[in-house]
Amino acid sequence: MPARRVFEGIRPVRNFDRDRWGAWEIAFRLSAIDLNNQNVEGGKERDATLGVNWYLNQFLRITFNIVEVLEVDGGAFDGDEPTIYQMRFQLAL
Repeated sequence: MPARRVFEGIRPVRNFDRDRWGAWEIAFRLSAIDLNNQNVEGGKERDATLGVNWYLNQFLRITFNIVEVLEVDGGAFDGDEPTIYQMRFQLAL
């Protein structure tokens, strides 16, 4: 029987408890999207994201991201450059 290939996610070497902090991850991303299509003029947007992920154990993750919109060209929000703060608690069983 062939080996089963499955993505299992992150498993901290030591789970979070009173004396241990689990695993930490720092992430950075640059992204862009073109929202123009035929008769829809949604504009183009570029942003940068800085994120911190905290893996308390293999099932629980807390994520915090700061998204800085670098440019919006066209569409209803032309010229806007908001900063977005995101936080997520994820339980994966």
